Amino acid sequence: MGRGAFPLIRRGGWRYNGVELLSMSGSVLTEFAWVAGAGLLALLALRWLRRSLGNAILSGMPRLQHKGFVDRLRAAAFADPISVVGTLAGNNAVHFLNRLWGESRGETQRMAASLAKADPANVKRFAAMTETDWPAEPLAARAVPFADGWSLGVVTLPTPEQNNETYFFGVAVPTKAVERGDLELARRSVRCFELNKWSMGRETDLVEETSAGRRLTYNIGTSPTVEAFAVGIAEKITDRPLAAAAHGA
Repeated sequence: MGRGAFPLIRRGGWRYNGVELLSMSGSVLTEFAWVAGAGLLALLALRWLRRSLGNAILSGMPRLQHKGFVDRLRAAAFADPISVVGTLAGNNAVHFLNRLWGESRGETQRMAASLAKADPANVKRFAAMTETDWPAEPLAARAVPFADGWSLGVVTLPTPEQNNETYFFGVAVPTKAVERGDLELARRSVRCFELNKWSMGRETDLVEETSAGRRLTYNIGTSPTVEAFAVGIAEKITDRPLAAAAHGA
C-alpha cells in the first residue's frame, strides 16, 4: 500500500500520513495519548460542573407550593379586588387562605408525581422545589393603616427559606372604590406587592406585580415586618401616577 493510501493527520503546524505516524517515537505517541486523556477528563469535569451548578440552582429556587399560593392570591386580587380586600380584613380570611394553600399543595404534588413518572432518575434534583407542607403556624391576614385614600390588606406567609419566597403579600385598592362597590375602578387601580426573601447585600426585596403581567423590581427592601412593608408600599403608590385613582380618577 502506498503512502498516499493513508490519510493525513495534522499535529500543530505539521502534517503526517499514517506510515509516518506509526514510525514516530514512543514519546510522541505518549504525548498524543496524554492530550486525548486530558481532553476526556476536561469533558467529564465540565459535565460534572454543569450538573453540580444545576443542582445548586435548583436547590436555591423557591418552593413551588409557596409560589403557587402567591400566584393564586394575586390572581384573585386582580379578578375581584374589593372582595379580596374585604375578605382579608374579615373573619373568613383564614378559610380563604387555607383553601388557596391547599390548592397549591395539591397542584405541586401532582407535578411531582408526573415528574417521578416521566423522569425518575432526576426526582431527587427537584425534591426541594416540590416539597409540600401545611404551615406550622396558621396563615394570617389583616387590614393595615395605610396611605390616605387607600385600603390595604396584608397576608403573612410561612417564614421563607429560599430567595424569592414571600414574607408578605399586600393588595391595595382605592378606598372610594371599596365604599362604592365600584369593581371597574378597583380593577383598574389595584396594586399587588410582595416582600420576598433576598440576599446579595439586603435581606428582602420589594416587588410589584401588575395586572398586565409585568414584574417591577424596585431594588430595595424593607424590614420583614408588616408595618415596614406597608410603609414601602405607600412610598411606591404615592410616587407613581396611579395614586390619582385613590381620588376616583
